[in-house]
Amino acid sequence: MKPLQLLLLVFISFSLSAETSDSLKISKYRHDFINGEHNIKDFVLDLFDRYDVVILGERDHRDTTQYSFIKNLISDSRFIDNIGYVYTEVGCNTATNSANNLIKGKFCGEKEFRNACIKHLRQEEWWPLWEKWNRYQFLRDLWQINDTLSNDRKITIGLTDVNYPWDNVKTAIDYNKFYNIDTQNRDYIMAANFSYMFNHQLKKNGRHKALLITNAPHAINDSILKNEGFFIKQGYGDRVAIVLMNWDEWWQNDYTLFDNGRVDAAFYLSGNKPTALVLNNSELGEYQINGQQLKNLADAMVFDVSVDKFMMKCGLTGLITPDFEDEIMRRDDIVRQVVYPERQPSSLKNLYDEYNRERCFTPYKETVLQQFKRHIK
Repeated sequence: MKPLQLLLLVFISFSLSAETSDSLKISKYRHDFINGEHNIKDFVLDLFDRYDVVILGERDHRDTTQYSFIKNLISDSRFIDNIGYVYTEVGCNTATNSANNLIKGKFCGEKEFRNACIKHLRQEEWWPLWEKWNRYQFLRDLWQINDTLSNDRKITIGLTDVNYPWDNVKTAIDYNKFYNIDTQNRDYIMAANFSYMFNHQLKKNGRHKALLITNAPHAINDSILKNEGFFIKQGYGDRVAIVLMNWDEWWQNDYTLFDNGRVDAAFYLSGNKPTALVLNNSELGEYQINGQQLKNLADAMVFDVSVDKFMMKCGLTGLITPDFEDEIMRRDDIVRQVVYPERQPSSLKNLYDEYNRERCFTPYKETVLQQFKRHIK
């Protein structure tokens, strides 16, 4: 056999082997999606029949698409009457009363609510401001749901993030003490804040039940990193279920889809039908994250939409107003000195552009989406 023919044969054999391997793996994932739970709202709500706490590992904080599912979940009468409490990673614990006054308040339309919400958002974060639009979206949804309910049925919110209101931060030295201590123990503090509020909430039908929404890296039960999900599982054991929203491999420095796009390809080839996968009984559960199988880190993964449909939104018109300009400049400069000392001070124009300008964008470049598109062509 001539060298060129031999080389061609080897190349063809390698290509067929890779294609067969990909096809087999995708076929196994497709089997998961075909046999998974297709009413994802009912799947999560039904978990509360067996668990007292459901931790929902959200995607990128900027993603708005996931909050359509979350709104559908918390507006269900089963959630309102049997659970009634939702906790979030976003928001300093000290702003919890303010958040509840907001979502349980009476306002003459969304414009009045928006003005009140902006005042709340200015005291909710330990960063200068939280410009992710879905935070406003979520609080507005809670208010709109509560506005239709009697006082005894209104949903209550708990904020779990570290306790550090801006009124107590006078200098960069103050912020540095906090940043180098509390943020290093942030997962433990968030778990402790959740546990305290959960233990003291009013019972519904004789039980404490709660939904906790926190970013996926905090949600998983990782005994090595010892994150928020780990600490909560340590405290409540088999009373806790962890459900992740479909996303990318968040632990990577670069955007990488699960199993290099094979999982997302299988979801697409199954019709992108919303599906919940029980990880202990699925091929996806065998997938490894930093040497640990996914089924040991979480109980389920919910696929609401495919990755090419994710939509981010940042900025909220009116978040900065003339009367708040001095304060946002002060906060931004304090954080810059501690976290970004090499950065030049921000101009007021740049801050208005960052926080007030509403803009939508997709998280992934075409090169990332090609990771799964190459499997479906």
